[in-house]
Amino acid sequence: VNFNQSATTMLAQYPLELVREIHISGGSWSGSAQRCIRRDTHDAKVPEEIFQLLTSVLPQCPNLQAVILERLGNTLVTEEARTELQQDFDRLRQVVAQGWR
Repeated sequence: VNFNQSATTMLAQYPLELVREIHISGGSWSGSAQRCIRRDTHDAKVPEEIFQLLTSVLPQCPNLQAVILERLGNTLVTEEARTELQQDFDRLRQVVAQGWR
């Protein structure tokens, strides 16, 4: 998003056969009126687009050993946030179970 390229285009440039771990998390937008960027701040629900991207990239990572879900503990103060984390974890388990070789 921040580089005006599709994730698929960017991933095509990486040696995915070397990937051992994938970390996923939610994030937030920050910046000014001139330039907003998406940041991997670990403070929000994982966007569905990330799970879709993970679904497409898993088969391209033959040496993958772990997929790690990240969320800052201090963001889990409400029941809604804890429910979101559980939903993200369940969705991650589903994606990994379907896509891991």
